[in-house]
Amino acid sequence: MPETIAAPVRRKRGKSPTARSLEFLRKSGDPAVVEKHSPFGGKFGKKHDLWGYVDILSLPYDGSGIIGVQTTSGSNVAARRSKIMGITPAGATDKEKAEAARIRARAILFLQNSGKLFLHGWAMRGPRGAAKRWTVTVEEVTLEVLAVSPGLEHTEASAQEELF
Repeated sequence: MPETIAAPVRRKRGKSPTARSLEFLRKSGDPAVVEKHSPFGGKFGKKHDLWGYVDILSLPYDGSGIIGVQTTSGSNVAARRSKIMGITPAGATDKEKAEAARIRARAILFLQNSGKLFLHGWAMRGPRGAAKRWTVTVEEVTLEVLAVSPGLEHTEASAQEELF
């Protein structure tokens, strides 16, 4: 009797969090992806966000100001929030701490110039036993949120000094 070998099944790739956020933002504005991909830096390359924290910029149809979005999976929202707030893990190098401070300073400058900054966290959610659906958690990052970063006090002048 011949041996049956199952053909490898290609798993259909789902949409990335960035693609889901683009769809979500197209309902109320004109979004554009501003992160870029570099083939260097790991097995699959590395993504570089605009200013270290923005994946998507969007211009709302209502003229309410430019929107910057950091999009991620639902389980990584806290890590992305910490990144924007300039919080580094224990044992971070001086270089990592300096980069975290630059990212935070850029976020403050963006918000001070009438930008709005949001985190989009995508996850499959739904009642137990029912079909799960992709849902987004939208969290706004404000100057007040950035002002409560542990041990960090910033004014407009100090944020600009850190940038330059």
